[in-house]
Amino acid sequence: MRKSVPLKLAADFVIVTRPRKFIPFLLVFLNAQLLPASQVNWSNFFCASLFILASCSFGMQLNAWTDRELDQSTKPELYRNLAQRFKFYFFGMVLESAISLACLTFLMREQESSGAIWLLFFGLLFSLYSFNFLVPHRGKEYRLKIYWWGNLLSAGGGYFALWMAGLSSRQGNLNFNACLFLALF
Repeated sequence: MRKSVPLKLAADFVIVTRPRKFIPFLLVFLNAQLLPASQVNWSNFFCASLFILASCSFGMQLNAWTDRELDQSTKPELYRNLAQRFKFYFFGMVLESAISLACLTFLMREQESSGAIWLLFFGLLFSLYSFNFLVPHRGKEYRLKIYWWGNLLSAGGGYFALWMAGLSSRQGNLNFNACLFLALF
């Protein structure tokens, strides 16, 4: 029995984006938000969660594009799926970028901007891991994942940014130094 086209596209999308690798980020953010909060603003939480999912999905597709040589022997389906459905994934990445931007705009308007800025920092570090957009014409060559300090910066900095985003978008009574202390330890 053949899979329907939408079901096949959804299955391929899950293969390429590998959500099992970034869904735990939602737990980090939720934990950070619940820690100091007397009350959670659920609309902000869901919007921030949507930003995390969209920006990470974007980053995972970017990773599949830039790592095709590395993944050719162990994960050939990643690039193959991207190449076979280029327009679909390109549209998906544009849509994920638009969703991320809309979520950040909403969060900037609804709360203190610090939580949204920390989320933006997380998204930038997540993408820099696979593609260094700060270096013109050499983004793949200088992606952070190929350097030990780049791994430390993108992984450690990403988790730190998620903690700070969750702690900063709270409705509790922690000051910045307390948030910083909790995020570091």
